[in-house]
Amino acid sequence: MKNTFAIIAFSLVGILSMSSLEALAFKNSKIPVSPKVIYGNDDRSDYYQITSEALKDLAPATLAIVYNENISKIKSDEYIIKAKTLKESHDLCSDEIYADQMTASDCTAFLIAPDIAITAGHCMNTVQDCAKKKFVQNYFLSSADSMKNGHVVNEIAITQCVEILAREKNPGTGVDYAVVRLQKVLPVKKYFEMRKTDTIADFSELTVIGYPSGLPLKYTQKSRVRANDKEHFFQMDADTFGGNSGSPVINEDTGLVEGILVRGERDYEYDGVQKCYRTKKCAMGTCRGEDVVRATSVPLENLETTIKTLGLSHNISTLPRTE
Repeated sequence: MKNTFAIIAFSLVGILSMSSLEALAFKNSKIPVSPKVIYGNDDRSDYYQITSEALKDLAPATLAIVYNENISKIKSDEYIIKAKTLKESHDLCSDEIYADQMTASDCTAFLIAPDIAITAGHCMNTVQDCAKKKFVQNYFLSSADSMKNGHVVNEIAITQCVEILAREKNPGTGVDYAVVRLQKVLPVKKYFEMRKTDTIADFSELTVIGYPSGLPLKYTQKSRVRANDKEHFFQMDADTFGGNSGSPVINEDTGLVEGILVRGERDYEYDGVQKCYRTKKCAMGTCRGEDVVRATSVPLENLETTIKTLGLSHNISTLPRTE
């Protein structure tokens, strides 16, 4: 039986759209890549490595879902995020990429409106999870060494959810999403726009933005659709990990969110010689691939009506964005 709490959707023309020029800038952005192999080359990059403003503008709308125990208040308006490094939390070999970066995030979410976010259903199982986790903006590296002593965040960039507006996690169909209402409006330049009709083309090139293994924000480009025959999800080759669950998967040609990353290949494998774990390596088109719930499988047709029914104070189609 479907585990849907409420059926919602949106009509967000105006505040959500990405212009054709922005989509072109998005597709043509060039960033350095690491030589390590995951699916082909490791195409993850940190925020400070990104040169495309179209990509950078999406960072504040890509939220880290962080357990409360990883966040401490240090001033009246500031918090600090601290957590184990990737090496410590996953017993990773010390020469692995990102081994010394911290792993504070549990999942990824993304904003489609000022206080409406989408994530994977398994990341927010019940409304009780709203009390256990925070939604955090700007958990990214502004320079290579910017998180050596933790990550300081202003209170305006931290919130929590107050309601799960819709959720489904169906092993039979592969659908896995949650739509949540946040406690407050977060300042962003752009919200994500979801595909509303039709189906992504075979072999389309994709970008994923999120928090792999709980690391600070990573952009994963050069991903590609590899299987497109399922009704509610497609598979891609992408350098993504646990922690990327809930990440927006973006079409590099259009800038539209094609779906939500929800599951994939095992992330790490044991190195019996070095007695530690290493990133699992797969040639393109091998291993199981990464599963993406289609944007069109998230029921968003009547969000305006739902918001009015809930008695929310703002109109999402007219609320101005922070520029």
